[in-house]
Amino acid sequence: MRVIFHNTADAAPVDDSQDAPAEDDDPEGELRTRDEDLDELRASLSSVKEDVTAMTARISGELEDARRTIGSHERQLACAQDLYKFSSEQSKLIADYWQGQAAMKDQNIAFFNQKLADVRGPH
Repeated sequence: MRVIFHNTADAAPVDDSQDAPAEDDDPEGELRTRDEDLDELRASLSSVKEDVTAMTARISGELEDARRTIGSHERQLACAQDLYKFSSEQSKLIADYWQGQAAMKDQNIAFFNQKLADVRGPH
């Protein structure tokens, strides 16, 4: 007799022994069927293992690619930070230089204006 359970709240067994041949009459047939089912399950398990192995290899490769990309971006960021720091320092040095040049010119102009005023004398 074969009993089927339905996955419902009132899960009452349903007897379908009228539909199926009597399994108790052929124990070798039932054993063959179970062996075939076991072989199918083993093949399915093997297929799933292969799929998981392939997926793991693919994901591992993608992870390694991502790590390389991150490393490359980190190096680029470090270079950009160094360049920014260098550029800022150079800009400050250049600004200080030109401020010094302007201050010297202002002093020269003031000095020559004073000399000119001394040469001209009082009005």
